Amino acid sequence: MEKWVGHPVKDKEKMTADSPITYLTEMTKPMLIVQGANDPRVVKEESDQIVEALRNQGTEVDYLVFEDEGHGFTKLGNRIELFETVRAFLERYR
Repeated sequence: MEKWVGHPVKDKEKMTADSPITYLTEMTKPMLIVQGANDPRVVKEESDQIVEALRNQGTEVDYLVFEDEGHGFTKLGNRIELFETVRAFLERYR
């Protein structure tokens, strides 16, 4: 993991600057977050943390988790659900 994101001590400043959680207060528009529960790069706990923090600050968040996907959505049924969810989200907030 270190080769992709850096060393937690040596690269702490860069990792903090690159982390979305650093900028949550600027995220005030409705958001749709989609997560694969088996994602080894963006683990679900990180997305859960972002969603919870956004909701706690009053930002409207839709959160879609695919329990049987990883980093990317490959199953046809999941992709259809994803596209339908994105369409409904965009229609609601246009």
